[in-house]
Amino acid sequence: MHKRKDEKSEIKKFGIGLTVLLCLIGGWQLYKGHVNIYVWFFGFGGLVLVLSFFAPVILKPLYKVTTTVGNAVGWVNTRILLGIIFYVIFTPIGILLRIIRKDLLDERLNKEAKSYWRGKDKGVFTKEQYERQY
Repeated sequence: MHKRKDEKSEIKKFGIGLTVLLCLIGGWQLYKGHVNIYVWFFGFGGLVLVLSFFAPVILKPLYKVTTTVGNAVGWVNTRILLGIIFYVIFTPIGILLRIIRKDLLDERLNKEAKSYWRGKDKGVFTKEQYERQY
């Protein structure tokens, strides 16, 4: 029962959002002077608003379709944007650092080194340093 109530709430939010979108489009059409078109957008917006409050079950198929399409578009966009960021930002930085032979992580192997252990600075350690390590 809890899941069903949450779904009805989500469908109501979807209906309100769709109403706002339809009214914005209708307002834009009114502003542009398209008299015959804006009435349809406001009418459908009012219908969706009434349905979202009194019969959200009717909007459920539309809600399912739009969320499925939205999730698919989001999945594709995420991969595209991350790919663009990787190849436009990180790849040139990596190539530049290789050209100038800069090793930011200090990962070069030193065959003469006996150990890669780094000693801590000498000094007096207090209780606060142990409690707040970062």
